[in-house]
Amino acid sequence: MKTQHKAILSTLVALSLAGGVAISQEQTDSGHSGEHGQRMQHRGDRGARLAPDQMIEMMTRRLDLDESQTEQVSNVMLTAKPEFESLREKEEAHRIATRTLDVNDPEYNLKLADLAAESGEIAAASTELRGRIRVQVHAILTPEQQEKLSGTMEKQRARGQRNRDHDDSRRSER
Repeated sequence: MKTQHKAILSTLVALSLAGGVAISQEQTDSGHSGEHGQRMQHRGDRGARLAPDQMIEMMTRRLDLDESQTEQVSNVMLTAKPEFESLREKEEAHRIATRTLDVNDPEYNLKLADLAAESGEIAAASTELRGRIRVQVHAILTPEQQEKLSGTMEKQRARGQRNRDHDDSRRSER
C-alpha cells in the first residue's frame, strides 16, 4: 500500500514540476513584436519576455545607463547566454521525456521519479543563474538606478499577478 502511495505522490510531483518547467521555458524561435515594437519571446502561459538585447536597450533608456554600464550589463548577459541555452535544451529534452513516458512501462514509476528529480534540478539551476545575473547587474547600477529598477520590477510582478488572476477567473467561468 505504501508503494502505491509513493507512486501516486511521485506522479503528482512530477506532473506539477514538469508543468512548471514547461511554463518557464523561453522560446527564442517564436519571437514577436510586442508593445512599442519591441521583439518579444513567448513564454507559454506566462506571456512574453524581451529578448536580451531589447532588455539591455530598455534598461539603458529607463535607468539612464551610461556607456560603461551598458557595456557591463551586456557582458553579464553575454557571459550567461551559454548557460541559458543549455538550460533551455535541458528543459526541452525533459519535456519530451515526460511526454513520451510510457505508462505501460513496468519501470514507469521509477522513471517518473527520476524525471521529477531532474525537473527540480533544472528549476534550481535556472533560479540560481537568474539570481547570479541579478546580483551582477545590481552591482553595476548606482543606488538610484537600483531603486528605480526595483520599482519597475515590482510593477511588472503586480501586473503579472493581475493577469494570472484574470486568467484564473476566466477559467473558473468555463
